[in-house]
Amino acid sequence: MTRLMGMDVLARLTPLQRDVLVRRYGLDGREPASTEQVAAELGKSPEIVRRIELVALVRMQEITTGQRRHERSAGLLNNPEYQ
Repeated sequence: MTRLMGMDVLARLTPLQRDVLVRRYGLDGREPASTEQVAAELGKSPEIVRRIELVALVRMQEITTGQRRHERSAGLLNNPEYQ
């Protein structure tokens, strides 16, 4: 995936999902942050941050492959808390 394509995919995520991925993977040039660090910065539990990250990664895969998510994961992916 090219850098430009990656930015386009990130732009299609919710602001919270994008923020979690940018912080976790250091996509803004800073050191990658741990789940616990991101959770503290956002005022959320580490488990919620893990789920937001998972949902964001699955959505990115859907966007890049054009394949829809599996029905079993639809509940997690559609939960407003992870948007």
